[in-house]
Amino acid sequence: MTVLNFMLSDDAINGRHYRMVLQRVPARQQQREWAITLCFWCMLPKVAFAPLAAMAHSVILASGTLSPATAFVTELGVPFMHCVQTAHVVPSNQVWAGVLTQGPTGTPVHATFQNTSHLALLDELGTALVNVCRVVPGGVLVFAPSYAMLDRLCNRWQSTSTWSSLSALKTMSRGISRLY
Repeated sequence: MTVLNFMLSDDAINGRHYRMVLQRVPARQQQREWAITLCFWCMLPKVAFAPLAAMAHSVILASGTLSPATAFVTELGVPFMHCVQTAHVVPSNQVWAGVLTQGPTGTPVHATFQNTSHLALLDELGTALVNVCRVVPGGVLVFAPSYAMLDRLCNRWQSTSTWSSLSALKTMSRGISRLY
């Protein structure tokens, strides 16, 4: 009902910013059964944010990933009287970002959604990570595009020698909400 209220508010002008999506996902109990979910995705953040901001006395947005703030503020559609941005807490000489087109064995890395369950891809990513952990003296932060992918990687690496190789090099955890 909340989504419909947003879609139909302001003479239904916001309805054009929504997309109706059918998702087919594995059911939680049985991987062979599928659940179909109807989703309404809002493609314009200001549709939901503007009414909230209008009711608030102050809004504080704090994150390390909202930069550049001008693009984010534009998407929210609400003017901010004050905007404070600071330098990144990690010095630039300690940050590296790159694209992995092939793994250590020379196997091409095509991390498309269709390939994320292929054991060869998971193994290649694990081997590449072990190699990175061998040469990086401090901590290594690895991002996965979803918890499902993180689980696939961790489960595969735990079933092979990759997890023990990584654990020998670094302290391991599976993310803030999945620490163990």
